[in-house]
Amino acid sequence: MSPTTPPPLQLGLLLCSQFPVGTDAADGFEGQLDQVRLVRDSGFASVFASQHYLAHPFQYLHPLAVLARVIPELGDMRLGTAITLLALQNPVDLAEQTATLDVLSGGRFTLGVGLGYRDVEFEAFGIGREGRLRRFLDNLDLVRALWTQERVSSAAEHVRLDDVPIALRPVQRPHPPVWLAAHTDAAIRRAARRGLPWVAAAAHVDDDYLAHQVDVYRRACREYDHLDLDLPVLQEVYVAPTEERALETVRSSLAVKYDA
Repeated sequence: MSPTTPPPLQLGLLLCSQFPVGTDAADGFEGQLDQVRLVRDSGFASVFASQHYLAHPFQYLHPLAVLARVIPELGDMRLGTAITLLALQNPVDLAEQTATLDVLSGGRFTLGVGLGYRDVEFEAFGIGREGRLRRFLDNLDLVRALWTQERVSSAAEHVRLDDVPIALRPVQRPHPPVWLAAHTDAAIRRAARRGLPWVAAAAHVDDDYLAHQVDVYRRACREYDHLDLDLPVLQEVYVAPTEERALETVRSSLAVKYDA
């Protein structure tokens, strides 16, 4: 496919497995499994799960456990995170858990990562604002090293490895795809510089700003000679006969989500 040929559009389902306090999370998740089966039978290409900690007033299920449960329901769909809060993770644990998901799914896992933005999460993990980006980048490099290298060393402050032999490998070679979510121009350019697909959060910005972000990414991809990267787009969609009917139906649910 030439750089000027648009890639085929594929549709995926994002499971935000968050259920209001006081509701039955197990029952709510059964409803999400029904959604997974429906999109599987409707020709969708993938199912993703998102992550937050300390998400009151919601019960937020852990995405890696959610994905492990949905594997038997997927058919031939891919699965992944959109996104994992990478700076909050131990890279050894994340590399092994995600390699396990890749093995269990027969090589269909994608790791979507982001820096995160909620102070309560960083404070809970003892990570200061000044160290967030460095830890994020260290973890990004370490996870890929742990997926691909025979032996790994690290002198990062939060994880020390001294020529440790690595046994657990993902199925995909050289490793599962990695997507990077970003909102600032500098972070979007960072994704292009590292040759990573950028996750465009269309649900969180207006059309003009999204167009600006896409332009920043495409220019950076040309600058760094990465012309064949996917462009995943996150968008909230509700189907109704009219826009007014859609807004009337979803307004209360979305207000609770974004006010939280």
